Amino acid sequence: MAYIKSFNFERIDIISNPEYLKLYYSGNWLDFFKFNLVASFYQQIIVPGYAITAHLVMLACMFFGAMLQKLNFFNRLNEMKKLLKYVLISSLVIAVIIGIVFYFAIENKAEFLKFFHPYFWLILSTMIFIATGITLLYINGKFKTVFSYFSAGGKMTLTNYIAQNILAAFIFSGIGFGVTYTLPYWFYLALAVFVFIIQLFISKWWLSKYNYGPIEWLWRCASYREWFSFKKTQSEVITEIKTI
Repeated sequence: MAYIKSFNFERIDIISNPEYLKLYYSGNWLDFFKFNLVASFYQQIIVPGYAITAHLVMLACMFFGAMLQKLNFFNRLNEMKKLLKYVLISSLVIAVIIGIVFYFAIENKAEFLKFFHPYFWLILSTMIFIATGITLLYINGKFKTVFSYFSAGGKMTLTNYIAQNILAAFIFSGIGFGVTYTLPYWFYLALAVFVFIIQLFISKWWLSKYNYGPIEWLWRCASYREWFSFKKTQSEVITEIKTI
């Protein structure tokens, strides 16, 4: 997705501004929340490149997924195998081409970057390549156990997302350990992978006993204004075990 750089505004870099970083590391809950509100406003809401483009891309992806669901695409994956292979190869080629062009454009400070930014085209093509590759692995019957854990994590996406944010607040900010920028990069990568894997196991265990994640259940009840069964009955548990 391209965006037009025709907005004149003062952008404050909250992440590296000592005045605002004091709030993040102060150890005070109110300061921590203030930092997040200010950072969201300056880094996301008033920045056209994010506020307009990123949100439009997200909205388009949501509609695209809804369209595929409406077309019963996900229940016809085996029929679409040839198409998926074509999309896999095409998206990879497009991603590589855009990546190369983007790299040289930045290195040479190309004029078109002033009004056209190919960054989101690169993200979308890469996303399609990865999603298609995972889909082909799934329909070929590879890594069934792994996919069952991913499925459980996906059903508890909102709960896991909120849990990650709370955990990150305690690890990185002043209200917790404050280890931001103090350790090597491999530590943060390993930590992210570790937390994600742990959440997959917790999600699998949770959904063996309950129908929804806690926040997903609250959201569903509020959306439909109806009280849904939260805990699984014994018969539902037995049925799931037989299915597995």
